Amino acid sequence: MGECRVSTVVRSSSVLASSVYQRGAMTLQVLRERIGDKAFFKLLPAWTAQHRYGNADTGQFIALAEKISGKQLDDLFHTWLNTDSKPPLPGK
Repeated sequence: MGECRVSTVVRSSSVLASSVYQRGAMTLQVLRERIGDKAFFKLLPAWTAQHRYGNADTGQFIALAEKISGKQLDDLFHTWLNTDSKPPLPGK
């Protein structure tokens, strides 16, 4: 089996970025507010059913959220997951 250095993985993978861990739950809450409860609670079981026993990425989650909600959501995810500082909460 090949050697994998943790420092190499951390530098090369945005999935381990601090914004993902520090803002993950807040991102889902903002998504819920943007698409509404009906779409949000349809999204969650659809996502887990589609990817049970498999792998998926953020782009696939965004695509499914957009399909279910009928809304364009790239800006929301870019702002909440790919910026250096935490954006203000909606309504604040």
